[in-house]
Amino acid sequence: ATVLGGACGLPEDQWPNSVNMNLYETEFQNVGWHSDDEGLFRGCEMDCRIISASWGVPRNFELALKDRHHISGRPSVFQDSVKSLVLSPGDICSMEGLFQRHYSHQLAKGAVARDAPPDPGGMRVNLTWRYIVRHKPYCPMFASH
Repeated sequence: ATVLGGACGLPEDQWPNSVNMNLYETEFQNVGWHSDDEGLFRGCEMDCRIISASWGVPRNFELALKDRHHISGRPSVFQDSVKSLVLSPGDICSMEGLFQRHYSHQLAKGAVARDAPPDPGGMRVNLTWRYIVRHKPYCPMFASH
């Protein structure tokens, strides 16, 4: 409620209907290049909003234009389009519109500063809220969509 209602200003009836939690126990754990392009979110077919909140050690979040040969599950990006930003404790990142169709993103491995020593105790937690819009027939939410 603090993130979605307070920080993002979303009325409760507009809150996402799913959340995913990732725990990164060291700076060497990451999620490589990908797009949240699974069919249940329809992020490549229609506007969608994905909200992500981070706690713990700062990490580099990178995004890049998808290569025209991109295939779901086997992403390729234009390396000269890579942009990086630091996600610090308490930061909120939102990917909206058709971001998932046109861009891939990743949480990069390693410390934020290139000359920083490894921090083996540097844990990070990330919560990512999404809107499931395509439910399976056996799901109780199927009838409401």
